[in-house]
Amino acid sequence: MRVAVLGAGIAGLSLAYYLQRKGLNVTLIDQADRVGGWIQTEKDLGYHFENGPHSYRPTPLLEKLIIELNIQDQVLLPDPLAKNKFIYYRNRLNKPGINPFSSFQRPIFKALLKEWKQPNFENEETVHDFFLRRFGHDIASNVISALCAGIWGCHPKELSMEAAFPKWHKWEKDFGSITKALFKKPKVKKSSFLNASSFTFKKGMDVLPKALLHSFKGDLRLKFPIHKLDFYNRFVKINDAETFDRVYSTLPADALSNTIQDQSIAQLLNEFKSSTLDVVQLVYSDDVLKKKGFGYLVPFDQGISILGVIFDSAIFPEQNYEQETRLTVMMHPNENPLETATNAIKQQLNIIDTPLMYKMRHCRNAIGKYSMGHIKRVRDLENKIASLSTSLKVIGSSFYGPAISDCIEKSFQ
Repeated sequence: MRVAVLGAGIAGLSLAYYLQRKGLNVTLIDQADRVGGWIQTEKDLGYHFENGPHSYRPTPLLEKLIIELNIQDQVLLPDPLAKNKFIYYRNRLNKPGINPFSSFQRPIFKALLKEWKQPNFENEETVHDFFLRRFGHDIASNVISALCAGIWGCHPKELSMEAAFPKWHKWEKDFGSITKALFKKPKVKKSSFLNASSFTFKKGMDVLPKALLHSFKGDLRLKFPIHKLDFYNRFVKINDAETFDRVYSTLPADALSNTIQDQSIAQLLNEFKSSTLDVVQLVYSDDVLKKKGFGYLVPFDQGISILGVIFDSAIFPEQNYEQETRLTVMMHPNENPLETATNAIKQQLNIIDTPLMYKMRHCRNAIGKYSMGHIKRVRDLENKIASLSTSLKVIGSSFYGPAISDCIEKSFQ
């Protein structure tokens, strides 16, 4: 059986790895000149930059994959202070928690005392409406708004609760409330060596995609754009030239829609939306970061032009070149990202130094936006493809979860 995997990002590489282990003849195709997709590590003048995701979230499957690839000795855990994660609210960095004596944490404490009494809601609702109903305005508009800015790059009113946070949605269904679930849900066995909330590798995020590429023994085709996909019941034809018994697409929905000849499927794919971001990475020559931690996120209601800041040099200090400060500033598309980023750092972190160097990146359609009706759209897409061909399958972050671990889990399945 000839199998093609479209897209050599982490989803495509993982899928090719698992298919190859089943003894299948796999062709891995990508229009870029490198593998890894959004994961890209770079060194510039000795300084460490992550041009995509900055860390991995540990899962048992990811740990197993790392062991199989024999790269566990390259794992880098975060600095203990990276557990400090902040929300920028009312012109200061605030740490979420349940301290009743803290002006920022007191509403959270009060909301948790009442949340277990709130009635359930059977219909689909937005993330904002879910947390407004269960926890009240302060948590919905401040904590959850900031969380959505960091994970999804969009407002919680734009997201379906069931699609964007399926675990918490299921907790309400299974336990009656989120607070009850925290006490009653089964304990998850922690990873044996990834005992942290996040991790990377000593030489950067792209160690994993490079290891997957090294293990790949099939046909790798880079700089190979897909212009056309014609699928039939028992095979798929690529670019009017080559046929495969099975094709797995890990392409983003918009990229896949441009290749599909069937207009009903192309139309369905066009209904999947995504968030576009501008990212600015700043390097300061000295350790000018006064408060150490993972970084901070900004609730949308604060009316501030950035989504958040990652404290790169504080999270994984072993990757520092000297005693520099490295920061990543995320925002929605902006006419002057560098000015917006440096002004935000001056106002919010009181860092008035001029950056030693900077990098800017426009990340078009970087994160899938799981809006209301997302799960139904995925189901309709699956059914429509299945009705026309058993030879084409779609996976990837446009449909089944935005995190790297989500992509690997779906590839394994």
